[in-house]
Amino acid sequence: MKTTLVTLFIVAFIASCTVQEDNTPALQSTIDENFFGAIDARAVENEDGSFYIQGTTQNQDLTMYVTSPSPGSYSFGGDSDNFATFKASNQVTYFTNPFGEGQAIITNWDAVNRTLTGRFNFTATVVGVDTIKVTNGIFYKVPYDFAQEEDPVVDPPTIINAGSFA
Repeated sequence: MKTTLVTLFIVAFIASCTVQEDNTPALQSTIDENFFGAIDARAVENEDGSFYIQGTTQNQDLTMYVTSPSPGSYSFGGDSDNFATFKASNQVTYFTNPFGEGQAIITNWDAVNRTLTGRFNFTATVVGVDTIKVTNGIFYKVPYDFAQEEDPVVDPPTIINAGSFA
């Protein structure tokens, strides 16, 4: 009886162990009632202090641009400097500006660990064609880095061989 009880206790203990998943970073939302869960989420700090926050799947991209990482609300739409875009799997890109609306709310800017956390929602359009509604959006501990200046594109020299003018 004692052996059975000990064996039962060990089996119960092992069965109660779970694997802890860490979903950091995360960027997800509902787009027209369909779940969008980024497989890659990251942000980029631009030289002027503005940020791009982006989440991607295998065939979709959701991008937000905010003028500052400071906690607060950043409105999209109209002639706002802040905006959001969504590139659908059919390669059509929806824009919040000028005819959409919405906001990103940054709740935490961790300059030490270089992460951003917040929530968002927006309506974006392909003018005269379609509109999408993005709701319940969150970004959690999305890491950021500085924008890398791309190597300048240098055009090859133009060689003119006009021949003889005689």
